[in-house]
Amino acid sequence: MLYDHVRDGDVNPFKLTPGTYLISFSYNEYKIGPVSGQGTVELKAGHVYRVEKETCYVAGVLLGKIFRGACTGRSRYTATLWIEDETTGEVVAGEKWD
Repeated sequence: MLYDHVRDGDVNPFKLTPGTYLISFSYNEYKIGPVSGQGTVELKAGHVYRVEKETCYVAGVLLGKIFRGACTGRSRYTATLWIEDETTGEVVAGEKWD
């Protein structure tokens, strides 16, 4: 199965049978090059999985004041993608920033 948001648009959740899948995912954000990931994921029956992203346009200082959030300790114009099991909170592929 291949899903492409640009080509396919927004979709409702879809179901896959439990099992092992090789999943590739990518995202292209304004001013940030493409971000992609790939992983072999064991999907479990009854679990819900989400592809998430975090984008950092500005580093951890804004007008001389330090602020907290995903950009703290990150380079400007970076992004990350991950797949998370909503049932357990486990990141099953990619990297989730703290």
